[in-house]
Amino acid sequence: MENISPGPSCHIIKTDDADHDSESSVNSVNDLFTAAKKSPRKLFYGASGNGGGPPSSDGDIQEGTSIDIKHVPYRGSAPALTELLDGQTDTMVDTISLVRPYVTSGKMRALAQTGVKRSSYRPNIPTMREVEASGYEASSWLALAAPAGTSAAVVQKLNVAVNDVLKTPTVR
Repeated sequence: MENISPGPSCHIIKTDDADHDSESSVNSVNDLFTAAKKSPRKLFYGASGNGGGPPSSDGDIQEGTSIDIKHVPYRGSAPALTELLDGQTDTMVDTISLVRPYVTSGKMRALAQTGVKRSSYRPNIPTMREVEASGYEASSWLALAAPAGTSAAVVQKLNVAVNDVLKTPTVR
């Protein structure tokens, strides 16, 4: 387990939805928290499901900042992201790798990372600790598993293949 390196999630919003006044003026976590405090229970955050990292991340944010936003659980990150893009929710927390194409294209704005320090993957995005929630941290990690009894040769071949992919500029 010493080779596991947790990665930060990212607090994001949709950037171009005229139906949600709060989104048009939200350029930072502080703006989001101000909007949430001004209109309690009027903002909705999508989450990948009850008990997962992102929903508890938003719950932790609410507890640490006294904001009151409505939790909308989905059956995974993809439906939550789709609903955010469609304007059905106002914000969500999910992995940087999931939201990268939408942030890069300008369809979403990354407000903050949830890790302890800025990610080398997106160093221009501040951490939650930097912008508002001083004790806040959430991270995630992925694993590749093989069935029990998989031969050492197959495990080694998978290890080499995965590490080769991880070295490519697109994945890095």
